[in-house]
Amino acid sequence: MTRVDAVISWVRVDADFRAQARADIGEHDPRWEIRARSEDLDTAAYIVPSIRQFAPWIERSFVVADGRVPDFMGDSTPEGVELVTHEQIFPEPVADYLPTHFNGGIEMNLHRVSGLAGRFLYLNDDMFLCRPTSFEDFYARDRRAIMAADTQFVPSIEAMAAYAGARNGPGGADCFAA
Repeated sequence: MTRVDAVISWVRVDADFRAQARADIGEHDPRWEIRARSEDLDTAAYIVPSIRQFAPWIERSFVVADGRVPDFMGDSTPEGVELVTHEQIFPEPVADYLPTHFNGGIEMNLHRVSGLAGRFLYLNDDMFLCRPTSFEDFYARDRRAIMAADTQFVPSIEAMAAYAGARNGPGGADCFAA
């Protein structure tokens, strides 16, 4: 079977960051939405256990963080989990990019995680698995990634499929072969 890893991005916006953001952009600026988006609901604590329980076919998990050890990891890194810092995945000079709390920028660099399998499942720090999964839920028979979509996106996906190849439909879901 093809090796698959998991990558978890963990971003925690602390009080110092919020204070600096308020000073930089102003309390009433519409860009201050980070206040609403950054509430910690402790969902990250369930990510690694959910992978172990519902995706045992995943070999290793990499937690990508800003250098702080996420609360859910406790005092020691769980077996099969590796902590990776932003400094390890952003290009040089890292000072041009860091610090950042922007998931888009972090996600654009996840492929740089040292030792990461060619295929990986990405989970943000507020996502976790809640039922058994298999390799085939995420990858088609030809080993290409599957992108499942809500039916409202099917016309767009069909248009994209004209450029990228055939559609897949495991479980009857409307999917696009990435």
